[in-house]
Amino acid sequence: MKKKGICQAAALFLAFGLCLVRPLTGSAVEGGQGTFRLDLENNKCSLTVEAVQPGASQEWEEDVEKADLAVDLYRVAEAVKMPGADSNRSQSDGSYEANPNSRLSGPDTYFYKLDEFYENAGLSLPKEFGESDWEELAREAALLALDPQHPDTPVKTGKPGEELGDLSGGLYLIVARGESMTDPVVFREEEGQPASVATLARSPLNTYTFKPQIVSLPMKDPTADSTTSTADPGPWIYNVTAYLKPEAENRYGSLEIVKTLRTYETKEPGIFVFQIEAVLGGQTVYSDVESLIFTEAGQQTIRIENKFPAGATVTVTEIYEGGTYEVQSAKEQTVQIVAEDFVRAEFVNDHTEDRKGGHGIINQFDYTGTGEHDGWDWKSDPVQKAE
Repeated sequence: MKKKGICQAAALFLAFGLCLVRPLTGSAVEGGQGTFRLDLENNKCSLTVEAVQPGASQEWEEDVEKADLAVDLYRVAEAVKMPGADSNRSQSDGSYEANPNSRLSGPDTYFYKLDEFYENAGLSLPKEFGESDWEELAREAALLALDPQHPDTPVKTGKPGEELGDLSGGLYLIVARGESMTDPVVFREEEGQPASVATLARSPLNTYTFKPQIVSLPMKDPTADSTTSTADPGPWIYNVTAYLKPEAENRYGSLEIVKTLRTYETKEPGIFVFQIEAVLGGQTVYSDVESLIFTEAGQQTIRIENKFPAGATVTVTEIYEGGTYEVQSAKEQTVQIVAEDFVRAEFVNDHTEDRKGGHGIINQFDYTGTGEHDGWDWKSDPVQKAE
């Protein structure tokens, strides 16, 4: 199983992770004292969400592209301009209530005003903004936006790499999901932990899990240490690219080994032994031996469920043919595992006059990290009939 962490989004006026958000171009207007003026009345914003981080392997990129991702964008709060010279004070009617840390400062002062959907649901902006505060805001906003009883409606939906344009300044919730999945939303409740929500997408090989993320439009260009604030020199960035970084977990499939014995020689049981080797990405991911005992002609099946990573190449070799029987089909067969399904390797044997005799023993080796033989434990059992 392979997993990768998820980098969190950040607001334009606070520290944010360069691993997620990278500005592309700026449409700012020059202002006083050599700074750039924040002007949301004359500048619209855009957001492009890419499926993988820069520098990702081609294999990783190709697999994520097969996950049929859609990106939903919800506006949580709008950047609203405070009118008047004394606009830094809250108005008596409460219409411009905002804590000081929620302002976008410049020659013109803006603040984030929650959209009606989130305000009515009781969402609030944190008093101070750190990485954990943004994680918490994304968690709370996503629980509201994805509520199955009363969901919010995305302002934009697109594909990774597609520019979602004509956006007003504000805070936006990014939700990536598998477009073809019937129910990609997973609500989680763990004892002692607040409720949370994640979304899923599936490629033929992996299941991808996405946490909701908040991004602010516009934003400032980050410094070398990947932090930014409204006091930093440089332009406001109105066109932003965000990079998803989901957790990936292998999907698994199953194997059937079907053995047909055409005729049976009654003096002793027919014992058949199979070596099973699975390889994925050049590495052995499964290795074992299975066997069957026949006391009459017919068909038996060995079923190995959910033990093989999807995409793995499995080679099944009949290494013992029962003494008085010989294989009529291919002695070695190769199949490729498909997620959440069975693939089949079939073998046919028949009686031969060349009597060899024999018996079967299963040798099983388990790595425990302790005990004798450098952590490997060994046990031997007689072969068993398949069910």
